[in-house]
Amino acid sequence: MNQKNKETPMISVIMSVFNGEKYLIEAVDSILCQTYSDFEFIIINDGSTDNTKEILETYQEKRLVILNNLNNIGLTKSLNKALSVAKGKYIARIDADDISLPIRIEKQVNFLNEHPDIGLIGGMYKKIDTMGRVIEIITDLPKEDLFIRWRLLHKNSFIHSCIMFRRGLVERNGFYDIDFKFSQDYELWSRLINYTKVANISDIITCQRVSKSNISNKYKKEQQNLALEVTKNNFNRLMGAEFVTAQEAQMLDNWFVKGTGEKIPSLYRNLCTKWVKTYFSFVKENWFDVTKNKNIKEFIIEKTIYGFKSFTQTPYLILLAPRLFLKYSRAEINKYGLLSFLIKTAKYIFYKTSRLKKYILRNIKILVKKYYCYRVKKIMDKIDFIFFPSNDTHVHWMIPIKKRLENAMFFVPSLRNEKADYFLKNFGIKFIKYIPGLMRSSNPKVLILGNDWGEEELKAIKEISLCGGKSVVIQEGCLDFHDDGIPRLQNADFAFLQGPIMKKYLDRDNLVVTGNPKFENQPILSFPNENLVMINANFTYGIYEDVREKWVNDVVDSCKKNDLDFFISQHPRDKGVFPGNWPITHSNAFKIEDQLSKSSIFVSRFSTVIYEAVCMGRYAIYYNPHGEPFKIFNEDKSGGILIARSKDELADYLKYFSKGGKIASKNQRKFLENHCNLNNKIGSVILISQELEKIRKAI
Repeated sequence: MNQKNKETPMISVIMSVFNGEKYLIEAVDSILCQTYSDFEFIIINDGSTDNTKEILETYQEKRLVILNNLNNIGLTKSLNKALSVAKGKYIARIDADDISLPIRIEKQVNFLNEHPDIGLIGGMYKKIDTMGRVIEIITDLPKEDLFIRWRLLHKNSFIHSCIMFRRGLVERNGFYDIDFKFSQDYELWSRLINYTKVANISDIITCQRVSKSNISNKYKKEQQNLALEVTKNNFNRLMGAEFVTAQEAQMLDNWFVKGTGEKIPSLYRNLCTKWVKTYFSFVKENWFDVTKNKNIKEFIIEKTIYGFKSFTQTPYLILLAPRLFLKYSRAEINKYGLLSFLIKTAKYIFYKTSRLKKYILRNIKILVKKYYCYRVKKIMDKIDFIFFPSNDTHVHWMIPIKKRLENAMFFVPSLRNEKADYFLKNFGIKFIKYIPGLMRSSNPKVLILGNDWGEEELKAIKEISLCGGKSVVIQEGCLDFHDDGIPRLQNADFAFLQGPIMKKYLDRDNLVVTGNPKFENQPILSFPNENLVMINANFTYGIYEDVREKWVNDVVDSCKKNDLDFFISQHPRDKGVFPGNWPITHSNAFKIEDQLSKSSIFVSRFSTVIYEAVCMGRYAIYYNPHGEPFKIFNEDKSGGILIARSKDELADYLKYFSKGGKIASKNQRKFLENHCNLNNKIGSVILISQELEKIRKAI
């Protein structure tokens, strides 16, 4: 055995080789030539009878640890032997006929260091033939934890030679299962996901060799059988019982993953029911992650609908729907996405199966709406006012208005509500997920929105009109009224404006200047002992995201040039990645006030937070070097905020503040009176409540 480095390495790379002389040198050299060098390379020579041992003995490399088995004990036991002597913090795997690209270990180590909550990662790869020629490039493996978990129910989502994981993870939860001579990796990953998050990095890091001597090809049938056993165990582990047999697991895999299953009507009902229960249980078990990644439900739904193409008795889903509705409560149906599943499936069948159109409409689509409406009708019977927040910020200022009104209820959009439901739940406030047709069961009088141009918002406005009610949009923030084709504050029956200056940019009837509760009762706080710049990174929804990096770098450079400390406040939907040594805090509607209180200077592109900053007495700089066309700030003459249109101008303003310069409080007050109606004596909550009551009484 070669001597190891005395110091404990960061990585232990493990390999088992049996009669692998043909490609062994390429595989070993690919590890020894990595750009990252702090590793040990443990190679188990598993009783080879060719020249494997002699080849390994030619290496005079201190990082190599070579163990020779007297007899061939198999891949699973050999890998466990390597794990038992490994000392690295992370374990990397490579097979004796594969090739790791030079950046592989460096990329994976950096990823694991930056994501402490993730314990197991893989990556993308190339398939090569026996001559090393590229056959196929694979870049479509699922990357995110939730997608990988779903796919692991049926199929291995990792390439063994791409794997790196934390050694402590297997020490606590078990090595490779020796009962699995093949598919031992699939079994281990399926077990470890119960204890950690997982990921596949997007980089191509390995070349996997395809040859007749591969275990995958040589023992294909045996490997498939053991993989099927893992699939069965995964289903049963999720459901907490012996939920499926091996045969059923195979058919579920064929029908819903590959879409190529046999048509066996006698098993249809049983398997269809089991599939829907599987979907329901998976989303329920992973609900916290699903709320952060709503695409997983869409992914599962589309896969499921695609799988229905394999069935001949599609109408059974119609019989299944009412059973599920009777079994689960309305809250569960909403929370776990079952309603969405049934509606989407109904739509698919409706469009693909013409002879069932009328029957399906009567038994699913209408059934879903009627059932849902019936369950909420008791709540809705006496509702006059419906608040319809499109995001968490709307929740923040709608709550005090709702408290002053009787018979008021929160609805939240079903498809996109940007954590409105999350914060309502945290405040213990009841709400209902909106689906079209819901208002007609109770005929409410007034619909209150913070956005009247979104897809679901427009549907709600149309529906309240059909019910004989009125819609009111309350302006929140610095809406951009430039000509971009989006009719903001134009679709609702009434528009309540945040400040009198907005009338200049809005040409419509039924305008009332009310202000917004968000900007009232904000105390002007004392400044911190030292200047601190808050940099607002809010490049979202594809708007000016291409200038994010330069914009933030400009502000940071200007702060450093003037010896000003800073931190970056990152909007929850801003996808920017910033250097790790920069101070970064994540924001939402309920954190902004605390962040502003710690700062003295606020720098932002077009943002509502500029108003909040000025309300709290902070010095705000609107930095617009990229030519945002938003007139509300660009044409402001109050002097309450500073407008910088170049990096030099920004640096000069920061220098002015660093030398003790100020923005006159009277200018800030004038700015707030124009933009936030702060000269209103009774307050916006009372004023808005009074105007809403007038509208209700007039109906």
